[in-house]
Amino acid sequence: LLAASAAAQTTAWKTHTYADDGFSVSFPSDPQISSQDVPVASTSYKLKTYLVDFGQSGMMIGVCQFGSLVAGKNPDDLLQGGKNGALEETKTHLVSEKKITLGSIPGLEFDAENDSVHAKVRIYLAGTILYEVIEAYPIGAPFEHASDFLDSFRILPATQISPSPQTTPSTPQ
Repeated sequence: LLAASAAAQTTAWKTHTYADDGFSVSFPSDPQISSQDVPVASTSYKLKTYLVDFGQSGMMIGVCQFGSLVAGKNPDDLLQGGKNGALEETKTHLVSEKKITLGSIPGLEFDAENDSVHAKVRIYLAGTILYEVIEAYPIGAPFEHASDFLDSFRILPATQISPSPQTTPSTPQ
């Protein structure tokens, strides 16, 4: 675990741009990408994850394409629902939370933990897409560059969206 955490802190970080999902973020290595359909009531939504896994710790971006499921709903209620779903799914309890924004995009930042894991989470609702930016690690062993990962997340303006992902070098400050 200590070796993995040290590797994450000394590796050359790169900014990864995923235009199809409308975001960019810096990771210490290339993420594993997976996708699944998640059932909700009589329909489902697409969940795509970008994960850098270090065993007991990791960094993840989750992209939930809600489509018409969010039509007419209050963004704050949807963000709270995302938080509550994350707490339930990870079997953690809420430590703290606050409203945030990314430009004009509404968001929610919260910390959660259980007996062994602490998670720092930021979620944003951009139109019909919910973005989850998550860093999880054993209690007492955070990544040195946690804020670099969390702060590097950007939602691309619609005019910048193109079909191919790009990678460019980045150095955390």
